[in-house]
Amino acid sequence: MNALGEGRIDSEAAAQFYAQVIHHGDKDKQGRPYWEHLSRVVALLDSETDRIVGWLHDVLEDHPERESCLKSRVDSDVWAACVFLTRVKDQESYAEYIERIYALRNTTVEHQRAYRVKLADLCDHLRAGCPDKLVRRYVDAIGVMHGVNC
Repeated sequence: MNALGEGRIDSEAAAQFYAQVIHHGDKDKQGRPYWEHLSRVVALLDSETDRIVGWLHDVLEDHPERESCLKSRVDSDVWAACVFLTRVKDQESYAEYIERIYALRNTTVEHQRAYRVKLADLCDHLRAGCPDKLVRRYVDAIGVMHGVNC
């Protein structure tokens, strides 16, 4: 068995473990361990499935080499939400990404889940100490996610 373990990622504890191993050594924009951000995002979410997606929501964007491993270990609804939350940087701008999540938020259960996780993600990004250059970006994104152009 490797450091990522084996078997399904079908509980919050399994998702947390997987995310902490995958993001080991990663830092957030403030230089803190990245898993701390994930922990704060998860704390804002209600259902266990939302929290599983919360732990995993950045794996595909930050570690695309883990795509097949993650896909094989999660339920299809978790996978769909993670894929929907992944911005492909050479295919859409940040503004287009946020607009896509907002526009499609009510089309499937997975998109609704992704919308909730993204709102929690944005709220955490705006915590004390957010770099000044990113505050406007996140405020604008939250406005779009609430249907308001700031």
